[in-house]
Amino acid sequence: MYAKMTVAPRLASKLAISASLSTRNFARASAPVFKDVAQEIYMKNLRNFKPSTQKVETDQVKDFVPPKAPQAPKFDQDVSAELAAYDAEDSAIAKSA
Repeated sequence: MYAKMTVAPRLASKLAISASLSTRNFARASAPVFKDVAQEIYMKNLRNFKPSTQKVETDQVKDFVPPKAPQAPKFDQDVSAELAAYDAEDSAIAKSA
């Protein structure tokens, strides 16, 4: 009976060790399986890319013409009449308040 009791814990510990090792091996084996699919597709297309050569004709390019200079705005030189109307309007508002 004593032999049976000592064998059972040994067997249990061996099973626990083997279970932990199998989990570790499983994790190591599955790590290389994950690949970056998007990067592989990008690199494949990048390797297969061949730029096309386009001939540029001289008729396609236009000569540079600078824009016309803007004109200065024209103001009325005699603003005294407008100032007088403004002052009269301002004093009328002050009187009514």
